[in-house]
Amino acid sequence: MTFRFEGMSLYDTDLLNSVKDVLAREWNLPLSEIPDDAALNHHPSWDSLGHIRVMLALQSELEVKLNEKTIQSLSSVSRIVEHLKANKSMEVPAS
Repeated sequence: MTFRFEGMSLYDTDLLNSVKDVLAREWNLPLSEIPDDAALNHHPSWDSLGHIRVMLALQSELEVKLNEKTIQSLSSVSRIVEHLKANKSMEVPAS
């Protein structure tokens, strides 16, 4: 299943791909195995430990700061992308 955000811009697509790239690297999976609708406890690699690893990697690789409440709320690819879009003072790294 492929999830697409309504009215995705090129920035949104780059952001989605950047998030999925972080997930793929953290879980040692090919990018093609990370669905757009991946979510905590709904993907084999996204358990509580996988979630912490992803949040730490996002903070490091995308140079964002996430507080505890935000980390708890970022339980899906779509929520991560929407949060990053709302706080887009950060630059999406070149792929």
